[in-house]
Amino acid sequence: AELADAKSLDEGFQRGVEILVETIGARRELVRVALTEAAHPEVVASVSQLHATLAALLAAQVRALPLASTVDADAFGWALVGAIHMQVVRWAVYETLETKELAPALHAVARPFLQSLAPVARKKKKGAA
Repeated sequence: AELADAKSLDEGFQRGVEILVETIGARRELVRVALTEAAHPEVVASVSQLHATLAALLAAQVRALPLASTVDADAFGWALVGAIHMQVVRWAVYETLETKELAPALHAVARPFLQSLAPVARKKKKGAA
């Protein structure tokens, strides 16, 4: 829902991080259990569905970019989901991040991914002029 109102992928990601941290921030132990007990079929299905949904949302946003054909949108979506997941693992399982550090860590890990799309968007603007 937040991506639909966002004016850019960056803005949508910003909103998504805020919602993610609001949702899981107070549930660290539950997230830890979900990530470490992932062998249970219901947990596997839930986590898999969450990852697939996020990867698909990100890929759809990439496909909507001008000249997006130069980017493998599905690979981009899954790579960013993997980077996000690792930061959540650092927070919930390894406890190397405090809750207040989670959002900045998510933004930091996403920045190179999102910046890699900037040349794609700039090419379209130059061509449209």
